Amino acid sequence: MSISLVLCCSQQYEHHLDGYMTAVRNLHRQPNQVIVVTDNAVPDFDCTLIRTTQPWALGDWYNLGFAAATGDWVVWTGADDRLRPHALDQVDACSADVLALGLQYSTGQRWLPFAPTAQQVLQVQQNLVPCGSPVRRELWQGLSFYSDFAPFEDWAFWVGCASQGATFATTHTLDVNYSYGAGHIDPPLEPTRTQIAEWAKGLNP
Repeated sequence: MSISLVLCCSQQYEHHLDGYMTAVRNLHRQPNQVIVVTDNAVPDFDCTLIRTTQPWALGDWYNLGFAAATGDWVVWTGADDRLRPHALDQVDACSADVLALGLQYSTGQRWLPFAPTAQQVLQVQQNLVPCGSPVRRELWQGLSFYSDFAPFEDWAFWVGCASQGATFATTHTLDVNYSYGAGHIDPPLEPTRTQIAEWAKGLNP
């Protein structure tokens, strides 16, 4: 198995790059490929660099990163987040299609996700999978990200994976130090939740 790590980093987050890559270098299981999608940041490390003039949109930028990925798996955490050394240890042996990572929030909150079924994800009651969790790239090839559901593109993506019959597992460990600073956006669930639910009805589980 091979793993591609996709990082989308606008110029305003460039100051996080050194800390991000320090965490990546400390991973027990190293990614086979590192991809950086950026508008102007200049990474000081070996990577596949994709420059874009598109305005920041999580879905659009991650589609560029996933398109360049060559790995069987893709992991895609934020520039201000930090993967813990063991974060990718379980990916190679994972028989599921999505491996939900546990998050340690900077606020002290913890999210140790359970392994939902595709049916539970398709109920669209809440987002059951942390953003950036490793996913088999072939699922993205079947659907990709939709910026129409901003800022919940990741939620819609997991629903799209479930519609393809994806199976979900979890690490049962805290794998990412997740930044939840003053600039973090915590939008209301509606109307996006309802929009994703309506869109999901047209998918084939």
